[in-house]
Amino acid sequence: MILTTSRLPCRSNPDLFFAPDGQHTGTPLYNARVESARALCHGCPERIPCRDRGRALGATGVWGGEDDIDRVEAGSSIRSQRWRIAA
Repeated sequence: MILTTSRLPCRSNPDLFFAPDGQHTGTPLYNARVESARALCHGCPERIPCRDRGRALGATGVWGGEDDIDRVEAGSSIRSQRWRIAA
């Protein structure tokens, strides 16, 4: 289970992990945002559980370093419009 602690890297800027309305996959802004989020995920001790949760939920956004495209390529379907990290 994902830790709900303020010490996780994603807590510093949670909006970085979810595309704002109108930001489409593959655009330069989307790619830059996703790469910044992935950089925070890289050293996170919860990266794998977070990735697995994103896959299980069919969530949108960056989860454990994976974006929507990565999850679909891994065999997950995107079922939700938007999931937020628990506060």
